[in-house]
Amino acid sequence: MTGPDRLEDMSTDADRFEREQLARDRDADRAETADVTAAFARELVDDLIDADIVTACPDPQVFVHDPTGVAFRSRRQLAAFHRGWATARTGGGVDE
Repeated sequence: MTGPDRLEDMSTDADRFEREQLARDRDADRAETADVTAAFARELVDDLIDADIVTACPDPQVFVHDPTGVAFRSRRQLAAFHRGWATARTGGGVDE
């Protein structure tokens, strides 16, 4: 294919590629908590509070992950975050 049609076809491919990349980035930014049950999150966050890894702030009710300074309103999001953070630090299982 020659002429302007060829360029038009390439820009369509580039646009589609960019949309796919943006969608992939959005998916990576979303917190996945599907595998974290409410009971598991409650137990893990309570253990993290006891170990001084998380600080519970009553007003507004947030949980601060002290090693990173990140605040969460949801125990499930905090549990999912901590699991990923601990795995990245240790390169394996969650021991903290």
